[in-house]
Amino acid sequence: MNRVVEAPVRNIIAEKPVEVPRRWGFWSTLLFSVIIAFLFTVAQGFAIGVVVGIQSALDPAVSKKELLESVSSNGFYLSIGIIFSAWVGSLIIAAVVLLRKNISLKGYLAIKQVSLKTYALWMVIGLLFLACWQGISVVMEQPGSEWMLETYETAEYLPLLWVAIIIAAPLIEELFFRGFLFEGLRDSRIGAIGAVLVTSIVWAAIHVQYEMFQMVMIGTLGVLLGIAKIKTRSLYIPLAMHSLNNLIAMVVTSMYIDY
Repeated sequence: MNRVVEAPVRNIIAEKPVEVPRRWGFWSTLLFSVIIAFLFTVAQGFAIGVVVGIQSALDPAVSKKELLESVSSNGFYLSIGIIFSAWVGSLIIAAVVLLRKNISLKGYLAIKQVSLKTYALWMVIGLLFLACWQGISVVMEQPGSEWMLETYETAEYLPLLWVAIIIAAPLIEELFFRGFLFEGLRDSRIGAIGAVLVTSIVWAAIHVQYEMFQMVMIGTLGVLLGIAKIKTRSLYIPLAMHSLNNLIAMVVTSMYIDY
């Protein structure tokens, strides 16, 4: 009887351990992040350059130099650039993730659905956060974003700008910051807290079009989005909260201009 039991036990022990898929390491994550950011910037510049070239060809009286100088706050150019680069950037992130063997894209980036109750809870938290910062801005007498106003007024085709700001920008930024970069850093020695802080600081730092007060607000929002990612284990929640923030910013901007 003992021999019958011992045989399968020996076979189990002899089996090779199952290899658990792992994300890219710390340095690999940083290297790929730089590459992704560079290609994203190139894609955005390419899309905007094509539009500027077409417009200058259709209207030779308009200086190409003047068109390029207005890019940073021109809503139409930015809409095209953001949407195109978001699409390209998403594909690049997916390609880098899939270079890692035996791991799924959804599993790597924590793309998993959560309950409506979880969505509702974090949306309320997001609204409370924005309300607090609005109160602080009033007390400190902080002006609204001049960049947002100018971008909105020069959009030419407003639906395109709304798609770019509310859908495309949150999508690529969350895939990159709370997705690829966050997951790679969290698996390293700096852990989850370090990942939250690093991604929040870098995310705030890229928003150079805003004043310092607004950049600090973006950084603290990044901390909240990182916490949401950890608590829910889903990228959908920070993505939804990011889109909500941008939606409110667009609504406030449109109301200010209209009235």
